[in-house]
Amino acid sequence: MQRDGQPAGRPQLVRPPDVHAPVCLDSRIEAGGSREASGPPPYSAAVTRGPDPDPWSPEQRLVVRADGSVVCRVPARVGLVGNPSDGYGGAVLATVVPAFAAEVTASESSGVTIEGPGAPAAWPSLDEWRTSVCAHGHGDEQRIASASLAVLDDHLTARGRVDRTGVRIGWRTTVPRSVGLAGSSAIAVATIDAAAAVWGASLDRRVVAALALSAERDVLGIAAGWQDRVVQAEGRTVLVDTAAMEDDDGVTVPRVVPVGWPEPHGVELLLAWAAGAATSSDDYHAPLRRFADTLAAPMAELGALARTAADAWTAGDAAAVATAMD
Repeated sequence: MQRDGQPAGRPQLVRPPDVHAPVCLDSRIEAGGSREASGPPPYSAAVTRGPDPDPWSPEQRLVVRADGSVVCRVPARVGLVGNPSDGYGGAVLATVVPAFAAEVTASESSGVTIEGPGAPAAWPSLDEWRTSVCAHGHGDEQRIASASLAVLDDHLTARGRVDRTGVRIGWRTTVPRSVGLAGSSAIAVATIDAAAAVWGASLDRRVVAALALSAERDVLGIAAGWQDRVVQAEGRTVLVDTAAMEDDDGVTVPRVVPVGWPEPHGVELLLAWAAGAATSSDDYHAPLRRFADTLAAPMAELGALARTAADAWTAGDAAAVATAMD
């Protein structure tokens, strides 16, 4: 991690014991840039740099085409400090990784069609889709988009917004799988945003995050927490604080504090992962949840560390943020 305006040098990944050679990247890759990195075992890396990003503009995040279809792009995310205390009443400082994103295109249709990698799924009408998924579940390859559409449909129906057409959903993603960059939640958030736009519904960003969380955790049974969905719905660096839950449009949501790096300086982050070590987040979170009753003290400590890091981020204190990350 490095402040803009200081000597650039060449950022280098800390070498784990089983890595034969460190991976180095040029520190001046443009914001959102990425490239495959060499050296055994296979590593990939991305650099994001520049001033702390403002919320993505409509041109970046949500585009309405001339034919009425909507394209929504949601970035990957990285938890910086406090993870996973957001699932235990703590707090997490997190930011977006614009180098990678999920993209969802939505348009009006007489029925429901979901297309993405793998076999597409289609139903003749919105009602037949609901009947099918209630009876048989959301399938496999298109389950994230289908479950996300379902929780949005439920939310709008519960609030008396019942005049809806069918919808065609198409999705794709460049987020690397199972390496901790929140690829599935990016699909969920993008699906909810795109479909809501087609249906003419305006949702608070925290409500979008809550619906995405419900789709994965409650509908699909995926171990999941708040920070992924909140930072992706916000599209910027935020502190997600679950010690102070609030109500928004009938949905319980955490306190969210946008955290900006002071101008004119920027901050540079280097992310790296071993492709061969990819694994489900359940492998990490499931054991923690089994011992949740014993984790109050360490999770409170992590949450406090995240709040301290957020203050340091706002002050432009790169050294303090780096210390908190360590």
